[in-house]
Amino acid sequence: LMLTGCSAYVKSVQNTLEYAVFGADSVTLTDTQINNLTYASQYVTIENQPRAAVVLGFVDGERHTYVSANNESVVLRHGRMLETEGLDSPFDAIERPLKSVHDQSADPLVCLTTAARDCEKTWQATVYVGEGMDEQSYHIRSEFRRGDTETLTLPGGRRIEATRWTEHLTATLAGQQWHYQNHYWISQQQPRVVKSTQQLTPDFPRAEWVELKPYVTNGGQ
Repeated sequence: LMLTGCSAYVKSVQNTLEYAVFGADSVTLTDTQINNLTYASQYVTIENQPRAAVVLGFVDGERHTYVSANNESVVLRHGRMLETEGLDSPFDAIERPLKSVHDQSADPLVCLTTAARDCEKTWQATVYVGEGMDEQSYHIRSEFRRGDTETLTLPGGRRIEATRWTEHLTATLAGQQWHYQNHYWISQQQPRVVKSTQQLTPDFPRAEWVELKPYVTNGGQ
């Protein structure tokens, strides 16, 4: 179980943010509710489904697990979706969950969100989706290209200067290829992904993430 050992913390998180749920209606928090949040939180919209709010329930190194009140969970690493668990309700439109990502080269997002210079701009990985007889593995190649700096107004009224990076991806499975793009907005002040639209594999719905409250450690993100 992804959240083993932190059930008390997750219960506290759930009690703090009762809106953290995937459901039939989109979640919209007021500026006051957002500013009063205790835990790192994000909006997530999967494809054309209702928008949900999720809360950071567990941190394991670079892996951040966001949870809903229904124990649905998504693992992010420096803003990239890596794994999903429990997203099998009629509201989620997910046929095959993301199960694991095996890097074959360093993910540029790790470098771009740690204020490092001279980051590599290409990435290769094998991504596993589905379970059992339904499991598939995609080979992913991608290239990052820097875009403009934009002023974003995030939920809660915060204004942030962010650089938009576009990731050009090619997915290969059994000789067939798909081409698509992801977009990440990385804050200039404290480098982190504050907004993204991303799709890791062709058969996983596109997801949009927007930061409600950041996760900040003593040493930064």
